[in-house]
Amino acid sequence: MKIITLIQKQLKSRTVDLVLEHQKELKKIYKDALDDLDLVDNIKSNMNEDFIDLLIIKTKTLPNEVKLKYLREIENEVISIQRLRSLQEGTGFGDFVNALTAEQRKIFEGSNKLVSNTEVYNNNLLVGSYQKKFISGREGIIKNKLFGGNIPIEITEPDYINFNIFKRKAYDFLKKRPRENDTELKYVYDLVKNHWRSGNRFVIKIESTFYTCQSCQGYLAYLKELAKLHGKTVEIKVIAHPEVEGTAEIIQLLNK
Repeated sequence: MKIITLIQKQLKSRTVDLVLEHQKELKKIYKDALDDLDLVDNIKSNMNEDFIDLLIIKTKTLPNEVKLKYLREIENEVISIQRLRSLQEGTGFGDFVNALTAEQRKIFEGSNKLVSNTEVYNNNLLVGSYQKKFISGREGIIKNKLFGGNIPIEITEPDYINFNIFKRKAYDFLKKRPRENDTELKYVYDLVKNHWRSGNRFVIKIESTFYTCQSCQGYLAYLKELAKLHGKTVEIKVIAHPEVEGTAEIIQLLNK
């Protein structure tokens, strides 16, 4: 098999497991299943095996399992209207919003805004904590149209060479559309790349203007499963409004 030969040359042992899961016919019928090109690009990339493990978990998980895992594993809290307004309008997101043009503000208000606060522990010893902010959207939209080529230091964007491979086949089965540039996906990528090996327990609080879609629920659930696989613990609380799927619902809610 061409893919197996390529794996042997690349010496990525965990990728063999990803290919074997991919070959199972049960998952291939779904739109979130990786195809052969996705696998080859994963093999050729320099993403570490933590990402491969997460993609194996994704490949093993059927769509109808995602919602159950999310409800069972992730704590949810309804965001206050005051906090939702501050994030949507930008006053609680960053000073850079004051410099946005009318067109840029339109893009900003039409995108999901996510604020993450993460505490990293080794057992019960706190070894680090950080806050990061993410905006949904493709690289060209965020970098060029929203920020004119200069992304503010307050905003975290992924390295797109690898992220564009990692995010493939992120799909919302409820809305029947791809969700490859969502904030939760960017957050999971950033955590696994930059912080995963710095501790064995992570306490995560996520505030979001849009309620977590089915695809993003999956990636948060996959992160929990990755922690179990690696002997780690991940605690996640998502603070959002269950009625808010997008901008229209925010406008309606804030105008009540």
